[in-house]
Amino acid sequence: MFPFKGGFYLMMTRSGRIVFLVLLVLIMTLPGLGQAEMESGFSQGDANAAFSRLQSFLAGMRTMEADFVQRVVNPSQGTPEESKGKFYAFRPGKFRWDYESPYVQNIISDGNEIFFYEPDLKQVSVANWSRLRDSPAAFFVSQDPLETVFDWSVIPDPALRYPSVRLKPKKEGDVKHIDVLLSPGGDTLLKLSILDVMGNLSHFYFHQSRLNVDIPEDRFQFQVPDGVDVVQTESIKP
Repeated sequence: MFPFKGGFYLMMTRSGRIVFLVLLVLIMTLPGLGQAEMESGFSQGDANAAFSRLQSFLAGMRTMEADFVQRVVNPSQGTPEESKGKFYAFRPGKFRWDYESPYVQNIISDGNEIFFYEPDLKQVSVANWSRLRDSPAAFFVSQDPLETVFDWSVIPDPALRYPSVRLKPKKEGDVKHIDVLLSPGGDTLLKLSILDVMGNLSHFYFHQSRLNVDIPEDRFQFQVPDGVDVVQTESIKP
């Protein structure tokens, strides 16, 4: 059972769910993006400044840990689905999403493999990083120039009316765009929002965020518990 009942996650394969959350972490490793497309409300100077803040944030991030709240809005449902947990990142390649409510789940990358553990099902799905090559998420870990993948623009955040950077994949896929909102000073990630082609909107709100703190690397290791089934994922395609 996945915490986002009735939303995008239930329409995805188990391996596709992994990729969806990989996208959220790997966006933090991007060294640069494409050219801006202007949208109303901001000048070219506003856009360039917002984008520069994002680039500086990514370039300066080594580790990150934070509490998060995720709200998934489905067009066919009036009430957003909400989940809470802890997030950890350790560049390059290591991350951990610990979902604490309404269900306990863990998504862990040790830099070589990705583990999706569902304790209530006593099952863990395992995928090798190399298998991302066949998925729409491949551009995050490939050697292709990033400017060939994204167009970017700057929009007002709906709540704060503060510039948010919108990233649009040039190649059509399941993700229409990703919005990245930093604090006014550019030193804290406040929110990530993902809109999929089915109209589902997922918001990740980060709280108590800390950058470049010491995080034990064994936090990104996963030992399969006794009695848990292991499923090797042959491909990762949302």
